[in-house]
Amino acid sequence: MILLTGVTGKTGGATAQALLARGVKFRALVRNADKAAPLAAAGAELVTGDVADPAVLARALAGVEKALLLVPNGEQQLVLEKQFTDVAKRAGVKHLVKLSSIEATATTKVPIAAIHYAAEQYIEQSGLAWTFVKPSFFMQNFLANAGTIKEQGKFFLPMGTGQVATIDCAD
Repeated sequence: MILLTGVTGKTGGATAQALLARGVKFRALVRNADKAAPLAAAGAELVTGDVADPAVLARALAGVEKALLLVPNGEQQLVLEKQFTDVAKRAGVKHLVKLSSIEATATTKVPIAAIHYAAEQYIEQSGLAWTFVKPSFFMQNFLANAGTIKEQGKFFLPMGTGQVATIDCAD
């Protein structure tokens, strides 16, 4: 069994859709079952609850071999990711996939990237097999700027003349 978190968001949702398209059965941990109802109707098994609740995590991770760890960036992110890792290990999960950041390095000065890096280090030391997906910039982030892009024919990023390889959530 595979457990996905973040399925009502862009990246987790794209992952869920890709699994459904391939006929892969999975379980999804969701806060809002109504928002995830289309996934349930398509065959996903839902566990409703908060990723911050260890009892909910234990229930969601029971019988799971692989898990996608995708939580929103924020102040509690590292605590949540460490707790998820611990509960996953106790539940017998074999492989943990974490959505991280290309900026997550030992020398980063970016606070969110530092959290991702610390979580990566924790997962590496857990003994679980792991994969860190480290995208640079999601194309979906440009949707908020669609008007400006259409009007001016330009994309604006705070990077001078630098370049970035964007990725789609479905990738």
